[in-house]
Amino acid sequence: MSAIARLDAAPLEALCMTLADTSEGLTGGEIGTLLTECSLDDPGGGITKWRRMLEPHNVQQRKDGHALTYDVEVRKLEGVDVRITSREKTVADCFKYRNKIGLDVALEALREYLRSRKRSIDQLNKAAEACRVARVMRPYLEALA
Repeated sequence: MSAIARLDAAPLEALCMTLADTSEGLTGGEIGTLLTECSLDDPGGGITKWRRMLEPHNVQQRKDGHALTYDVEVRKLEGVDVRITSREKTVADCFKYRNKIGLDVALEALREYLRSRKRSIDQLNKAAEACRVARVMRPYLEALA
């Protein structure tokens, strides 16, 4: 099973050093805003600007590795490897990308899943945890269940 390649440590570190260069790079306030807009945890002051940018990205890459491979099966179709996700992972991914595909699509996916006879709320919660959308999904799940 192949996953999307991570950005190696050296190029990521070099990129953060360039962006946080003291003379022409981002200011501390701009770094904080950027991290917030990217939904990354800001380690705050007390460390160098480039480390402040690097650490959240390293943490995110470690988390995303699990989300990309959780409940994914690779099948060969007409000689091509195709990644197929479970129904639970598909619903969780809909919530993960709700800002791109629309909340209405994510809710419809959840409704359809809950109507099906082959549903497992435990498996759905595990997939939501892996995709880091459990807190987002929980109110909708409780309302629709």
